[in-house]
Amino acid sequence: MAGSKTKFTVRHRFSFESAHQLPGHPTCGAVHGHSYRGEIKVTAARLSGQGYVVEFGALKDIARRYDHARILTQTAEQLAEEIGRAVLTHIREQSDRAEVTKVLVVLWETPDGCAEWSWRSA
Repeated sequence: MAGSKTKFTVRHRFSFESAHQLPGHPTCGAVHGHSYRGEIKVTAARLSGQGYVVEFGALKDIARRYDHARILTQTAEQLAEEIGRAVLTHIREQSDRAEVTKVLVVLWETPDGCAEWSWRSA
């Protein structure tokens, strides 16, 4: 159809347990833990030559890095950005990559509070 744009999106949901501390913060200054939940969403205008946006295994591996890790001094916003940038790095390292137009990371630090980070191609 004239004027229409193709779009492909993949999502990967994940969860992990991590130690957390924000030194000097009134409630998060002591070491404590979080059961993080999140979702990585990657959108592409064109698939790779192998027919994918990004391998699900790569997204699983990125999220798995944080399981039982010590996340000291990072806010949920900073952690969401770190995960998102790791996804972008992985995509950019692929010789046969999709034409990715957007990456979104939503990271729930508590059942009631989450942070989002997004990137969009120019």
